[in-house]
Amino acid sequence: MPDSDSMAPFQLGTFEIEPQRNIIRHDGTEIRLDPKIIGVLCALAGAAGSVVSRSELIDAVWGVEHGGDESLTRAISLLRATFKQCDSSTRLIETVPRRGYRLTEAVESIIAAPIEETGREEEFSGPPIDPVKTSRADPVGLPFVLSGLVLGLVVLGLIVTSLGNQRAPAAPAQQTASVAVLPFDDLSPTGDKDYFAIGVSDEIRTTLNRFEDIQVIGRSSSFASAANNATAIETGSLLGAAFILDGSVRWAGDQAFVTSELVDASDGTVVWSNSYDRDMTPGDIVAIQSDIAGEVAGALSVAFGLTLDVTMRTRTEGVGTSSLVAYDLYLQARMGRDRMSSRDAITLLRRAVDEDPNYGAAWSLMGIRTGGLQWGARSAAEARGYFEEALYLTRRGVELDPDSAEARSYYGGMLVGTKDFGASEEQHRMALSLGANSASLVQYTRLLQRTGRISVALAPAARAQELEPLTRFVDLDAELMRQIGNYDAAYSSLDKANEGDFSDYAQSFERWLIEANANPKSEQSWAYLKEFREQATNEAASIIDIVLRNRETPEIARRELRAEFAKTEEHYPEKLIHIAVFAALQDDPHLALEAMTEEINWSTVRMTYLWDELFSRMRQLPEFKQFVRLNGLETYWREYGWADVCRPLSDADFECI
Repeated sequence: MPDSDSMAPFQLGTFEIEPQRNIIRHDGTEIRLDPKIIGVLCALAGAAGSVVSRSELIDAVWGVEHGGDESLTRAISLLRATFKQCDSSTRLIETVPRRGYRLTEAVESIIAAPIEETGREEEFSGPPIDPVKTSRADPVGLPFVLSGLVLGLVVLGLIVTSLGNQRAPAAPAQQTASVAVLPFDDLSPTGDKDYFAIGVSDEIRTTLNRFEDIQVIGRSSSFASAANNATAIETGSLLGAAFILDGSVRWAGDQAFVTSELVDASDGTVVWSNSYDRDMTPGDIVAIQSDIAGEVAGALSVAFGLTLDVTMRTRTEGVGTSSLVAYDLYLQARMGRDRMSSRDAITLLRRAVDEDPNYGAAWSLMGIRTGGLQWGARSAAEARGYFEEALYLTRRGVELDPDSAEARSYYGGMLVGTKDFGASEEQHRMALSLGANSASLVQYTRLLQRTGRISVALAPAARAQELEPLTRFVDLDAELMRQIGNYDAAYSSLDKANEGDFSDYAQSFERWLIEANANPKSEQSWAYLKEFREQATNEAASIIDIVLRNRETPEIARRELRAEFAKTEEHYPEKLIHIAVFAALQDDPHLALEAMTEEINWSTVRMTYLWDELFSRMRQLPEFKQFVRLNGLETYWREYGWADVCRPLSDADFECI
């Protein structure tokens, strides 16, 4: 099977491909893709229209490299997206069920222009994927997804980049400076300080995450692996970590005893260990956390030949107080994300800030837990009250602790609700520059989703998944795949969901929404809608029933949907979003826009639906431009980059499809 390094340039339909330069050319536009993406295309081209199985493609392009199966799925998706954006009518890659893929056009040889000798390898082109350094809109010219296609390659793991600072290409897994911090054991006599022991390990993990050249496995995956009581070798293999950091905390009177050890996951040997005996004050606990993080970073720098500025990076999150009582309350509330309600956590955090009014971390965490109460609100006024309070609390957290990545991320998330998307973007970028963990990456992904920059959102989403190898962001992945039009991958994400990953209600809605975007009038779409009806709340069910009983009379369905929308006293988010979705499905884009406008006056959470294929006709309405401008999207796009389905026509105009 030919590879891209040896294959001559060829013509595929209206596209020219130069494998040795990793270029696809169409109508004068050149798009440079990663070599492995081009490798997949070359493998298909070499088969001359015959079907190539998935295993053959993986062997040809990735060999024994880990993750080839998922990488192939995303490579096919990216090739299709590239071809489609250049020529929306093209269908060059066909999926042959249970067999593989084949090209639908004949491959013809062409003579390539000579390649200028530069004395170095040709670099991957396109805008940088570092969101901290990229601060202006993408250049006009194929504006819909060109930059997104470049950024989307990160999803394949073919470009390894930190979202805080760029990294060199990753070495093989056994040579990666990676570490998993397991939850520390509570060895206190009463056995009731596990939240404190886990808090210590959480802060060490966060501090280590501030080193750009160290990959720190995420909290959820580290917790899951610890629950299995696996050996260090088994844990390292499971998480893809070169080293494992473990430890314990024991209280005795006014003293804290902390022990920790760093284990080489390749052979189980202890490469570093230490114990600490300090007074139980926040300052001493901070010193222990900083010492451990600094010494572990130093050990990793020796092992991997890294140059790390340890003195500048050993700042811990979540401290910033001289009150041990306030710190203890904060750790209990932080652990409470797994064990207690938001209201109980807020009660602890209010006590913490009463003890120390300048405790920034407590203000920030209280803000994010308060924001979560919006979901249970029974009225728009109640939801808005929770939001306004959460916005104030998270802003206060940043004011008190401006160097906290967590505080910046929380505040950035709340700013989306004000529709000041530019301010939110800046907060997220600052958070990522201070240390990108999976939570901050997911928060940034959500901002990009809501503003329609779906292809750009692929990069932080992929990085978050990389940091959490045992935790699948099923809902996020399914949404992203649906929104870029890769419906097979969206279904695949749902199929991989474990029990508890995704509620039955959410799964049934997402499955129907995928089919509604892919094949809105299909029998399968109606079947999924009926399944969703069984899981739906009363509010949603009443809207679904209108569509189901009027399947053969869409004009009646449209009339009844509009009558439901006219009941302004019953305008609550779940009803509004379903009216919008089903109005779009029933070919009433004006009602869809009216309902969506009202919904977004409540919350920006469901803005992600705006960019689905289902709403394409709505986006082409003249009124949609006004909607975009009133909600601050055009200003944001011109500064930071356009939505995949929108582009500028001039300094004063734009269009969406």
